[in-house]
Amino acid sequence: MTSSFMSIDPGFKRLGFAMWVDGELTDSGVTGIERESDKEPWTDYISRGVLFFSDFFNSYIRSTQPRPDKIIVEQLPPISSSPTFNNSAQITLVFCAISALIIQANNFGVPIEWISSQEWKKKLFDDVKITKAKVRSNILTQFPDIKSGRRIGEIPFDQTDAIAIGWSQIYDNSD
Repeated sequence: MTSSFMSIDPGFKRLGFAMWVDGELTDSGVTGIERESDKEPWTDYISRGVLFFSDFFNSYIRSTQPRPDKIIVEQLPPISSSPTFNNSAQITLVFCAISALIIQANNFGVPIEWISSQEWKKKLFDDVKITKAKVRSNILTQFPDIKSGRRIGEIPFDQTDAIAIGWSQIYDNSD
């Protein structure tokens, strides 16, 4: 039987995703939604984002063959432990994107599993403080096709983090 799962690095302007089938990376990328202008009412931006992510996850889960057996999502840090995250509007936006994912996954009967950044970093790199740049470099070494004619700086951290989250389910270097 084929096993498949999706891995997510949560975001709103940039949400990283990767799809895995039988231990192989089959798709990855970044999606998200920008504010139309500084004058766009915040509630309109949030509403557009919720609808955008709901449509994205509905379409992706429905059209992906095989359909993911589960979705692995990086846990957001506790609000109190992240001084920059807890004081920003970003937290509301990210939770909106995750809420859309939860609803669509539930609609398709796909369970969600959560993983902390420390857990996947420990499993892959045996280093919970590895930088995003080093994660990206390691992922591009392991999956060179991701580069596809782009310079390393053009590849979003969100995409390589989503790949790393998924790869941590397959590969464990922490032994």
